[in-house]
Amino acid sequence: PVNLWLTANRTRAEVGQSVTLRADVQANRPLPSAQVQGWVTTPDDKRLPLVFASDPTNPRQYRAEFACTKPGLLRISATLVAEGKTLTETTTSVQAVESRGEEGDVDVTALARIAGATGGKLIDPALPESWPAPGADLPSLERMHTIDPWSNFALILLLCAALGADWFIRLFRGLASG
Repeated sequence: PVNLWLTANRTRAEVGQSVTLRADVQANRPLPSAQVQGWVTTPDDKRLPLVFASDPTNPRQYRAEFACTKPGLLRISATLVAEGKTLTETTTSVQAVESRGEEGDVDVTALARIAGATGGKLIDPALPESWPAPGADLPSLERMHTIDPWSNFALILLLCAALGADWFIRLFRGLASG
C-alpha cells in the first residue's frame, strides 16, 4: 500500500498570501521515478497546476507553493504517479479571505472608550499633537499580587518542615521514640 499525505502550512490565508504545500509519500517499497502532480481548484472552478519539487534531503517529501488569488474555498488535489501509473490521490483545502489591511482593523471608537475608562490618552497616528512629548516621564505602574499559600502548597510545605523540625529536636532530646 502507498499513502500520500498533503499538508498546507496554513488552512486560512489572505488573498495575495502564499501557501506552501508538503506532500509526504508513505510506501513499503522504494518508488523509482515517482512524481507528485497537483492542482488547485479555485472558487470559480478553474484548475491551476502545481509544480511539486522533490525535497533534496528526503526523497519521500515534495514541496509546492502557490498564491491565493480570489477569496473562497480552494481545493488542492495531488496525485502520486510512478512508472506511468497513478498510485494514490489525496486532497485538502484552504480558505482564502479578503485582505483586511492594517487600517481597517483599528476601531478608534473602542480605543477612545478604553482610554477614557482607564485614565489613558488616545494617540492618533495622524495627529502629531496627540503624540507624547519626547523624553516625557512615563507614569509609574503599580501591580498588585495576591499570595495565596493554599494554591501552591507553600503553607503545607512550611507546616511539614515545622513538624519535621519539631520531631527531629524531640528525637535528639529523648522526648520521642523513633
